[in-house]
Amino acid sequence: LELEPQAMAVHGYSQEHLEEYGMDEAVAMQVFSCWLHVFDRGEWAGCNPNFDRGFLDVAFARHGIEKRMGRRPIEVQTVAWLAHQLGKVVLPLGRDGMPKRSLDAILQALGISRATDRHDALEDCRLTLAAFKQLTSLLEGNN
Repeated sequence: LELEPQAMAVHGYSQEHLEEYGMDEAVAMQVFSCWLHVFDRGEWAGCNPNFDRGFLDVAFARHGIEKRMGRRPIEVQTVAWLAHQLGKVVLPLGRDGMPKRSLDAILQALGISRATDRHDALEDCRLTLAAFKQLTSLLEGNN
């Protein structure tokens, strides 16, 4: 699978690195499908999981793997927007005057810093969890 140079620059990995250390996409999707089956009763969440789900749906279809992602995810972007609307947090505004809801905008509003400028999926997971915890605490009135 050939990756786009622009995407590679965002993640900081090279094609060679992925070829040496990465997992075959078909194997990765099969493993992920099994993981979803084991945790079928749990909820899944992310900053904008429907964006990620689109990529996953295409990869599942590409390898003929049945997907098991039927539940509606918890969207941290929606939680952040609600907190903004209730005056619990102030999200930065975009050029259109609307609150930004990217992970970086949410982190900025909450005063949470990244360890690196490079996009890192594991760090994004940890930061999304930290943001979700802080946002739900704000909405519960604990801050």
